[in-house]
Amino acid sequence: MLPSARSVLAGTQAARGAVAAVSGLVTGRVRIGTIQTLTCVDLAAEPASYHRLRPRAQISLRKATTPELIAGVRAGEPDLAFLAPDAAELPDGMAGFAT
Repeated sequence: MLPSARSVLAGTQAARGAVAAVSGLVTGRVRIGTIQTLTCVDLAAEPASYHRLRPRAQISLRKATTPELIAGVRAGEPDLAFLAPDAAELPDGMAGFAT
């Protein structure tokens, strides 16, 4: 029985090591939409900052028009969108912030 017990203990230690290796890591994806002429946000720096904090997260970027992005956010694709700062009022249920 001793060899079996050692095997179980080794497996338990390996499992603990695997859990410890990924503990605290955030994974997933963030889908960002933007208008083509966006100038108030550095679209190279912002995703890079996020990626440094969460290196296992996937970040994707999609360009579209403001109406397409608003419709997309409502439908859940993308997760967030950068729109023109002088764009018309946002529809009910949507919130924005100025940079």
